[in-house]
Amino acid sequence: AEAANKSRLHFLANISHDLRTPLNGVLGCSQILLRDRTITPKQKDLLKTMQGCAEHLRNLINDLLDLQKLKARKMSFQIAPVSPLRVVEDTLEGMAALADRTGVSLRHAKSASENEVTLRCDRGRLQQVLTNLVSNAIKFSPKGSEVSVEVKRRDGQVDIEVVDHGAGIVPACGGCELGLVGGCHAASSVVRPAARWCRSGGGHLGGARADGVR
Repeated sequence: AEAANKSRLHFLANISHDLRTPLNGVLGCSQILLRDRTITPKQKDLLKTMQGCAEHLRNLINDLLDLQKLKARKMSFQIAPVSPLRVVEDTLEGMAALADRTGVSLRHAKSASENEVTLRCDRGRLQQVLTNLVSNAIKFSPKGSEVSVEVKRRDGQVDIEVVDHGAGIVPACGGCELGLVGGCHAASSVVRPAARWCRSGGGHLGGARADGVR
């Protein structure tokens, strides 16, 4: 089993490298073109969409590799002081193109105490989990609805809440397995990996359903 895990990780690492190389070229070119002041607003929007799609694909590649590391118990974390405010803002900025394409608005529900909150965690992993959840919320929310993210301090801990108006899932689809109330989303393939990342880093992923809000 150990040899099989090593072989799988080696294969995925090579494939990830081969896929990242052209993606980095696309991202680099789009960033250069976006700095060109002669492009039209329409061209700028198209470039932002291209950039967002490339970044989303790169995140999916990273997620696949990380899942294999979790299974092989080789996941590492870089713990440092982190501002959840900045993580939320960067995540929503990265998801803006996807939200625009699907007709869903994004909102950072800022609280008065949010600037004072600091976490000790792996910033990259936290943003990875949040990106997965926000992306999932956007995909399963109806056109014209809103996805909001809020940071809350509660009972000595920090909660980051993602609220959307998607259809949700029944408990049999995996919500109970994750400790969710009534499930989370139809894409439990996204929620389960995020829950594993949270648990492996000492955190917790939970959810709840309410009338008209998931």
